[in-house]
Amino acid sequence: MIHEPLKIFYTASIQDIDGRIEFEEMKPCDSLVKGWVLWQLATFQNYTPERTDIFNNLIVADTDDGLSYNLTALQYASTLGAYGGIQVGSGSTPVTLTDTRLAAMLPNGVDVGMLQYQNCGGVATTVVGNTSYYGITRAFINGSGGSVVVSEIGAAVRTNSSSPKMTLILRDIVGPWTVANTKTLTVQYLVTTSVI
Repeated sequence: MIHEPLKIFYTASIQDIDGRIEFEEMKPCDSLVKGWVLWQLATFQNYTPERTDIFNNLIVADTDDGLSYNLTALQYASTLGAYGGIQVGSGSTPVTLTDTRLAAMLPNGVDVGMLQYQNCGGVATTVVGNTSYYGITRAFINGSGGSVVVSEIGAAVRTNSSSPKMTLILRDIVGPWTVANTKTLTVQYLVTTSVI
């Protein structure tokens, strides 16, 4: 058997207020940053599981740098703002391995230059034939009264602490995409691996 390497893709679409798709693209992601390695390392540590994620999967902790990493990128805007899960920004600085955050993350809100971060959702780990995959998705609604430009996207896991912090695991330079007022940008990261 041949093991296909890990592949990550992102998809993006912009919809109008009636759900009509005005823009759509899918591209490979090749911008794993150092946080991805820390996240993977945590899965191999021998820690007692602390709780479950929204798919009822056990979450374990890693204490690298004195922080405890929550091993799910599926965090909620209602409780954490844009700390965890998929994030969007307006920065265009090239991706580096040591990136720990987006260059210029767009704030969560309805003021000028902001997007409303909706809850992250996901596709539980699924096996189809010889391919295994999972995905995370987040919608961003523009209620700012003007256009908002998105030129970078990423995904982060959050520290398990009383003062949540995020650790970036993916970052990609995109577009730029212009999200007009009242439109919704939806971004998904899809992680796959195969055996053939």
